[in-house]
Amino acid sequence: KKPSPIVVNARKKLLLGILERHGQEELGIQGNFPDKSMFRTVLLHTGLYRKDRNGRWGYVSPQALEDAGLKKVWRRIQEFLTVPNDTPKNIADFFDELVNPPFGVRAGLLPILFAAGLKAFPSAISLTRNGQYVDDILPSEIEQLCRTPQQYRLAVLDIDDTRVTYLRKLHQLFTPVKGYEAAESDLIRLCYDAIESWKSQLPPAAMSTRRLSERTTRFRSAIARISDPLRLLFERIPEACEAPIEKPRTLFPRLRRCMEELSGVASIYMGHAASTVLHNVALGGNAGNDSVRAAAARWARCFSGHFVESLTDGIAKGLLARMQMPYDSDELLLDSLSSLLVGKSLSRWDDSTVAVFDREFQNIVRRIEDIALSSDGILPEGEIATEGISQLVQGRMAELFARLAKLVGREQALAVLESVPHQLEGTAHGND
Repeated sequence: KKPSPIVVNARKKLLLGILERHGQEELGIQGNFPDKSMFRTVLLHTGLYRKDRNGRWGYVSPQALEDAGLKKVWRRIQEFLTVPNDTPKNIADFFDELVNPPFGVRAGLLPILFAAGLKAFPSAISLTRNGQYVDDILPSEIEQLCRTPQQYRLAVLDIDDTRVTYLRKLHQLFTPVKGYEAAESDLIRLCYDAIESWKSQLPPAAMSTRRLSERTTRFRSAIARISDPLRLLFERIPEACEAPIEKPRTLFPRLRRCMEELSGVASIYMGHAASTVLHNVALGGNAGNDSVRAAAARWARCFSGHFVESLTDGIAKGLLARMQMPYDSDELLLDSLSSLLVGKSLSRWDDSTVAVFDREFQNIVRRIEDIALSSDGILPEGEIATEGISQLVQGRMAELFARLAKLVGREQALAVLESVPHQLEGTAHGND
């Protein structure tokens, strides 16, 4: 028979008290409403929930119960929730056992007794629904579990000292809260929560980039979608780091490096952006010694203020202006250039952004140089204006000479360079 809405609502309120106000007198339930009556009938008057000699409220052990039938039920619930098994336990079979002889528990009491058992007998457990981990056991989850128990499985972990130590170190590594000592029964859930919280703070590209080491790629794959925390914590993370939990001095340094690599994905992109800028604006032999800011400023100073004002391209103007601004670090300059050219900061890059930035930066640099080198009418006469363009031309000539020397050798490159004036003279005579 389907219970009335009043009974269901009262039971949900009672479940909330069981799960969230364990240890309080009457589970913190106020007033004399149906949930208070249900609490007194099922938990208080049966002796399951009582005050001990020190005045503390809590659940009793099976041995402390007087009723023989209830004692057997309570002991069976304790066994189900605390005794480890090689495979996850079938909750539907367990409930069938409770409602049938010799126990004979009414189906309407199963949510209350199961929730109370979770608090009375805390252990390292993992609850899954259709193969997916249930990270927060709420009253609605308990009700659903009792309606469709075939969808759920419960794994009870045999947590020895080695595993406890491993889980504590793992939790400390992933959580920013220092000095927090978790209860052993909470370690699985707390490690899961800490990993999920850490993942949410990673740069967006961390979970998609291909610019990672093989080990970090395996670690990322392990944490990408957590459906079984026990398998993740005790199998997949150690496997990714190629070290068992029994060797923490090997495991944790490797795990820390994987975490640092994922957290530092933006620095990988920053390094690429720096190389792109230096490759395109460094003049002559200065490329190996310049900071990004120095190389960018030297290149930008090749163009006079009059030339910059004459530009009709707002992106080109913005690029030259930003390259001469006094940024406190190369990172700030690169972030500014990224916002200008691709519309987002380096922290928002992904692998596809790399090619876009390369293309946009190279195109705008070449466009500015082409305009400057072919703008006789734009450039005013004077030493300052011509000096900058002269430096630009000399820098590009030095760069081209270095490339030619790599291709044909230094001696032949020098011979080509010496022949250029003669070729120009020939071109001039031909024009005459």
